[in-house]
Amino acid sequence: MLTDAIRLLLFPALMAFAASSDLFTMTISNRVAIALVGGFFALALVNGMSPGDMLSHVGAASAVLALPLSFSPVAGSAAVTPSLRRQPRSGSASAI
Repeated sequence: MLTDAIRLLLFPALMAFAASSDLFTMTISNRVAIALVGGFFALALVNGMSPGDMLSHVGAASAVLALPLSFSPVAGSAAVTPSLRRQPRSGSASAI
């Protein structure tokens, strides 16, 4: 019963936090992703999931992650790499 409560409360809460964070800051904290992965393995072990089933879940997650990454541009291209030089603001007074 406790595992059902954790599963039905923790997962939606973490997903809602990730969605709101992504909406406002365009970033999702690594802590949220680590909590989701750790929560999966903790609940899988508590509920008695076999190692083969856990491995198939990890394989499915890897496939879902690899598919969008296969369409991303090359990381070293000029279109992806932003300029590291700071651009001066227009209309600002220069410091002496």
